[in-house]
Amino acid sequence: MKRLSISDFKDYCFANNVSSFVLKGQEVCNNIKLSLSFDKLLLSSELMSATFISNDSNKLSLNNINYIDIEERQDDVLFIFSCGLNESNEEYVFFSPLKREMLMRNEKNNICNKCGKVLDVWDKENNFSINNVIKYGSIYDGEKINLHLCCECMDDLINSCVISPIHTP
Repeated sequence: MKRLSISDFKDYCFANNVSSFVLKGQEVCNNIKLSLSFDKLLLSSELMSATFISNDSNKLSLNNINYIDIEERQDDVLFIFSCGLNESNEEYVFFSPLKREMLMRNEKNNICNKCGKVLDVWDKENNFSINNVIKYGSIYDGEKINLHLCCECMDDLINSCVISPIHTP
């Protein structure tokens, strides 16, 4: 699970093309759960607030957002907004369909293909990338590869090698 500030959450949503949210079902009465769907999100980093808007103009506003926990699951992404002042925190749980194809076709190359993290300054400076056409001998014969890794994933890849690819000058 990743913990993000509201401004990092805004970047995450943009980079991963997350645009729709469903408020996790809340029990109303007699085990009936109410789920609300939202198609628009307005974020304010300065006010630490978020407003979710549905197609039929229903609105849900969250204020005093402390952080957002994100968990990428098989078919969706879970977002847990922690809101409140002092000891009186409330949590609002949303989920959104995961659009992995958008991660794979990210033209801006701002996302680590392995973990989905938005690349930061250090990741971009190191530029751990593979851009090539895959030749025969692979199950991906003839496919184009456009792979970008963050520093942590590159470290994991290097550490998993039987023969170290690191050569000291």
